[in-house]
Amino acid sequence: MSQQVISQSALAKLICGNVVIDGDGIDEVLNHLSGSIDNVLRELIVIGSLDSDKISLFAPFLGRSLLELGCTALIARLDPFRILLLRKCQQQPNYQLDKSNK
Repeated sequence: MSQQVISQSALAKLICGNVVIDGDGIDEVLNHLSGSIDNVLRELIVIGSLDSDKISLFAPFLGRSLLELGCTALIARLDPFRILLLRKCQQQPNYQLDKSNK
């Protein structure tokens, strides 16, 4: 299986490491987290050109999103079993997004 490295921002690469396109398991999770970090960073760059009211409304949300994604990626690199277990639980048909799950 050939594994191609995708392009990612410096921050996503620092947090997630080198991720691969065709990876399975933890590589798939880190690929998703890396892409999400890149998306949030892009939005933070765009938000800088908006007026101060919109910045004060959206910047805290994007900052928190970046913090949560970064923490999740670091946990995935330190304890991949935990993240894979959570992923497996979330893939179950009875998993409900709108309710707290154990």
